[in-house]
Amino acid sequence: MKINGYIFGLFLFTILVSCNENETPTEPAGTAGALEAGINGNQVVATGANAQAFLFNEVLTVVGIDSTNADEIRLMIGQPEVGFFDLSGNNTLTNGQFTRSGEASFNSTISGGGGMLDITEFDEENALVSGTFEFNGVRPTGEFDEEGNPINDSQFVSEGIFTAIPISFDLPNNPTNSFAALVDGTPFTPTAIVAFETITNGVSTLRIIARDGVSGASLSFSFPIAINGNQNFDIIPDINSVTGQYILSDEADPIFIADGTLLLANSPQLRMATATFNFTALDFTGQDERNFEITEGSFSIVY
Repeated sequence: MKINGYIFGLFLFTILVSCNENETPTEPAGTAGALEAGINGNQVVATGANAQAFLFNEVLTVVGIDSTNADEIRLMIGQPEVGFFDLSGNNTLTNGQFTRSGEASFNSTISGGGGMLDITEFDEENALVSGTFEFNGVRPTGEFDEEGNPINDSQFVSEGIFTAIPISFDLPNNPTNSFAALVDGTPFTPTAIVAFETITNGVSTLRIIARDGVSGASLSFSFPIAINGNQNFDIIPDINSVTGQYILSDEADPIFIADGTLLLANSPQLRMATATFNFTALDFTGQDERNFEITEGSFSIVY
């Protein structure tokens, strides 16, 4: 959520009047092309190909992966622009995540989490983004106290900064992911396959998008991260739904909704999911009478 400029104006004014009148405040300095932050006294440092940003469907994702231990910081910002953003979950597309390799993520949108992001540069013409951030990430342990309240772990990500990170205007592609399907008997060949976790009202959801960068067509899925086995697609989406979509192109309207089944083998502990699927893609608004048969579908992804 974009933060009211008046509130932050008061905050900055308080800082400025407390400084010596001869002192000139400066923006924090960072290394161009790098993302850095502190975690419990240790540093996460991501440079080069390990520090990337992606802008897709008005959602900016900034990712930094430390090359020494694979610790990952991921920032998602809905409708990005220069300014301050709340990471506490008022906007589910704007959040901060910290993940240690092989573990579940700490997310700023879970109760007890929160934080702030300041985008100081958002240059679409030159495809660069810079900013600073801090957030407290929370993850459920699956245990409860004597009063029945969930017990959570937390990690505080401090003094975060990313500087002149290149922006890609398409989905990131993980070469270990695979995805296949037939659309009306014709092979669907994605050029990018991405999977990411979001958390809304304490429910972790896995989102998978496979996109053909040539035609703009995409197949996507969303389901609670804890589920497994044979699932029927839900027509009306909510945070507990299993949904599938087929989009003809970037400009296509409407979105065709899946009516069929998904057989899922998912491991949140290993952060891997495999599935087979078959469904009919329909426009349930009635605006478009076409339908598409999605058959022999399968995916294997890491997230």
